[in-house]
Amino acid sequence: MISIIVPIYNAENYLFNCIESILGQSYQKFQIILVDDGSTDNSLSICTKFASNDGRIKVLTKSNGGVSSARNAGLKNSTGKYILQIDADDILLDDALLELVTQAENNGSDIVIGDYIIENSSSKDIVRHKPIIDYDHLLLMILEGKVHAALWNKLISKKLFYGLQFEEGRDYMEDKLILIKILTKKPKVSTLHKTVYRYIQRETSYSNKLSSESFLAYEFVINQSEKLLSENPQFLKPIRNMKLSYKLFVLLNREQSGTGIANIFHEVNDEVFGNNSLSPVHKILLWSAINNFNLPLKIYRFQRALVRN
Repeated sequence: MISIIVPIYNAENYLFNCIESILGQSYQKFQIILVDDGSTDNSLSICTKFASNDGRIKVLTKSNGGVSSARNAGLKNSTGKYILQIDADDILLDDALLELVTQAENNGSDIVIGDYIIENSSSKDIVRHKPIIDYDHLLLMILEGKVHAALWNKLISKKLFYGLQFEEGRDYMEDKLILIKILTKKPKVSTLHKTVYRYIQRETSYSNKLSSESFLAYEFVINQSEKLLSENPQFLKPIRNMKLSYKLFVLLNREQSGTGIANIFHEVNDEVFGNNSLSPVHKILLWSAINNFNLPLKIYRFQRALVRN
């Protein structure tokens, strides 16, 4: 059986379609755990109405504690052999559960990764994965940003969650950190070349709302990843690249100027131009900010503002 965990916070505009996409699956051996995280709209009433008509649906209610807290509550109440975490504003595609569990059972896989559709107001693309050799290969691809670390397209054996939990209070990149922890358990991984999920990027989604906590959570994930993987030399360079990416992330998304960028993970300041994952423009912006020369950043932001307007 599969336990499908859906954290919910003020999702009334999308929740019906999400739940319907699960109930319409050809593979019916599942439980749905709807975790209402203190919604102030009609989300809870939608959940309870669905649960009253289908015994496979369990509704959990809790005060607002963030998505990590909601995921932990779902895990504690899960009874399935496999776990699938999905977002309340996305859609599970037809036959996704059947395809994922068939792959897991036929190959003895602990983790099955499916292809997915990523869409926003202006585009829709299918993301197809290249074959993953093993857990180390997947871990490397995640650290390098070549595989999305989200959990919604990954069927994961529940046994891999034993002894682990999401970091409560860290609600940005929380899925990436727990996935890294899971992969240190050396699970058997396989890829499924079927689209299983519609990931819908919305301007109102949590991942698009950056706060001071978002920056702290991102930095926390990098530090924890470094601790977890410090004894494996093949991951040292990708983690240093993550540090550079974080510096750029702060530079481009923080409202203040580039002041203080040099002090963030200062040990990688000299590696900007040797980093192949950064574009030439981003290298210039980052190098300039590190050296307290912020004119390129001001010009960049001015040009971006012109494009938006």
